Amino acid sequence: MLAKFFGLKMKTLEEEKQEKETQYYKFIDTCAKKEKYYKIYNLVDDRISYVLKIIFRYATKEVYIFGRRFDIEVFSGWNLISEAVNFLQKPNSVLKIAYRDPMDMNDFQKGEFLRGVLNLPIKGEVEIFDASKITNINDISFFVNDLHWYRMRSSDGECVANFGNKWVGGFYADLFINNIVKQSCRVY
Repeated sequence: MLAKFFGLKMKTLEEEKQEKETQYYKFIDTCAKKEKYYKIYNLVDDRISYVLKIIFRYATKEVYIFGRRFDIEVFSGWNLISEAVNFLQKPNSVLKIAYRDPMDMNDFQKGEFLRGVLNLPIKGEVEIFDASKITNINDISFFVNDLHWYRMRSSDGECVANFGNKWVGGFYADLFINNIVKQSCRVY
C-alpha cells in the first residue's frame, strides 16, 4: 500500500528469483572468461546444465564426463545439445563419456543429450565407456575440459565448479584418462 502511495514498483517473488538467476549466470560467465579461481556451488539441474554448456563453449579439443546416468534432467535441453555439437564441430575435438550405472546402449540412448549428440553430423569424435565395473572410485561425478575447468559432485554431495583451479581440474582429467578409461570397456 505504501509503495503504491509513493509510486514505487514492488517486484514479485518471481521477478526477484529471475533477477538472481540472471546474476548467477552472469557470474558464471565472468568467472569462465577470466578463468577465476572461485568455487561456484551448484545443485540445481538448470545451473549444472549451464556450467556444462560453459565447459563445452570454451573447450578447445577435449571434454570428459563421468557420471551415473545420462538420461536425467541435467542432460536435457536443446541449448546444451547445441553447445556440445558446436564443440564437436571443431577439428580433432573429442567428447569422452563414462557411465557408472550398468545399462545397455538402448537405455543409454534414451537420454535427449546423447541422442542429439550421436545423431547429429559432427566433425569430432564421441567415445563412450562402460565404467560400471570400476570399484576403486567413490560415488562422484564430474565434467572437465582441456582447460582444466571442472564441475564435480563429491561422494558427500558437495557440488562445485571452478574455472581457475587448474590443479584440481588436471587431477580430474588425469583420473578420467589414466584410471576410468583404462579400467572401462569402450561401448561406442
